[in-house]
Amino acid sequence: MIINMDLKHNLMVVKLAVVSVLKQKVFAGFFAILSVVFFLLSVFLPALLARQSIFIQFSILSFFDYLSFGIFAVLSSLCFVLFVYSIVNNSSVSKKAVSGAGVGVFSGLFSAVLASTTCSYCLLAIFGFLGSGFSFFLLDHRVEILFVALILLISSIFFLSKKIIDGCVDCQLN
Repeated sequence: MIINMDLKHNLMVVKLAVVSVLKQKVFAGFFAILSVVFFLLSVFLPALLARQSIFIQFSILSFFDYLSFGIFAVLSSLCFVLFVYSIVNNSSVSKKAVSGAGVGVFSGLFSAVLASTTCSYCLLAIFGFLGSGFSFFLLDHRVEILFVALILLISSIFFLSKKIIDGCVDCQLN
């Protein structure tokens, strides 16, 4: 029961922060543009790095690949927009808080890059940079890595939302 109440409270914190940030047109537009850019980078960048035709990329990717790219694009852009909002709207942010939140954002963005391991074709590009041993490890454990990446990204969004709600005067959390 206590865990359920904490989960409800945490979800309410995230919802309240996201709504308060995205109701501002500038941040909503920034979020939409970033989501599209991150999705397009997820789809096109592996083909460009492997110097293959984009049509081969489209034929190899499955629905699950496009879905995971879309989820990570939306969550990564949301994380980035929350980070920018927390810096812009809090003039008393210390350097330590910015660096801590920055680590959270970049770990979230790194987890989105790790999400590209869901696509075997995308591993060709990673293979060239990391070598065969690590690439085969990624290929064997891509589902686990995807879930770890998702947890990192969601936790980064939660901590940024908590920071925004703690500094928000207008937000009322029951």
